[in-house]
Amino acid sequence: MIDFGMTAQDFRERLLEQRPHLLKGALVESAFSWSDLNTLLFLIEPTESLFKLFSDGLVPAENFSKEVVELGLQRRRLDKERFYRYIANGATLVLDRLELSSPVARRYSDEISRFTGQTTNGGNGYLTFAGRAGRGTFGKHWDVHDVFAMQFIGRKRWQIYPPTFPLPLIHHTYSVIGDRSPATPAIDCVLEAGDMLYIPRGWWHNVIPLEEASFHLSVGVFAPTVIDYVMWSCNRYLQSQPAARKGLNAGTTNREDIVKTMQLASAAVLNPAHLAEFMKAVEERLHQPAVEVDLGLFADPRGEQLSGSETVRLNARCKLDASRAEVALDGVRLKPDQLGWLLLKALSTSGPLTLAALCQRAAPHAGDAIRSAAVDLAKRDVVSIGTRH
Repeated sequence: MIDFGMTAQDFRERLLEQRPHLLKGALVESAFSWSDLNTLLFLIEPTESLFKLFSDGLVPAENFSKEVVELGLQRRRLDKERFYRYIANGATLVLDRLELSSPVARRYSDEISRFTGQTTNGGNGYLTFAGRAGRGTFGKHWDVHDVFAMQFIGRKRWQIYPPTFPLPLIHHTYSVIGDRSPATPAIDCVLEAGDMLYIPRGWWHNVIPLEEASFHLSVGVFAPTVIDYVMWSCNRYLQSQPAARKGLNAGTTNREDIVKTMQLASAAVLNPAHLAEFMKAVEERLHQPAVEVDLGLFADPRGEQLSGSETVRLNARCKLDASRAEVALDGVRLKPDQLGWLLLKALSTSGPLTLAALCQRAAPHAGDAIRSAAVDLAKRDVVSIGTRH
């Protein structure tokens, strides 16, 4: 699905929270077509919670949609004439939390989560059809989380500027801090279909639509910070200490209690077991289940109707335990048979493979059995099998 062009360790050592990086041709599949986007525009009701139109600011929903009654139910629908007019004049359509409506967006978010080892959101989609005289829709700004921007249709220009307030926290918006971006961009590039751009939090960027149709998906990466851990540790382990619970009263000194509490806080924060507990809780949040059904697995239990061109990928929420030949998924440990384990090992080392390539790599002389094992693992949500007809 995504060719990151490096190992996860290389990414953490060379790029994470350090500098932006352009990955040409990183998206190995064409995931969104106009037909897909048309379906999303039909499914997502045009309200300002998930469906936003920007043209010199946020456009009120009633300016491009209307209330209708469909089969006895009242809902909001696009007013095509007014919506098309905004789009033709350079407006930007933003589809927030796209993973709620698009399993494809969810899979991209999960794959980035697996690669970075961090929590991600499902991504926001950005659709434009015209430029605005070289101006970006949102102007120069920074985000308080890392971003992976993936271009699926058309092209879009990105200008990236060095941070003036490195590593902002959630409340450190550029408008609150009041900084101005540097004049000269560190990166000035045009994302083409198939390209992906990594932008660390705090790096200024300006996204400029060109005079052509464009759709890109931005997935946010939310890493726990040192402050998050310190606050979690103190909140969890200091409440049982009387010195930390004492009130601060005017006219009296609590210096001894404060000193003692700081010593206890230091001991709690520096305890390796506490850090391991915190990181385990973070890891568990990465593997929230996404329900995606494939009824074709039951219609073809041995994979006899599969052509071999389908893409098989490891579920982003899975963790392989090589010492036990087991896989952990959503807190449950599964032990596949020998062929199933060979299949999983091949996917974990190579990334997504076509079913034919997977059969050749995992067990060249057991193609039919590998097909059956792939279908069995897909039923248990350990792997997914690409488009089925």
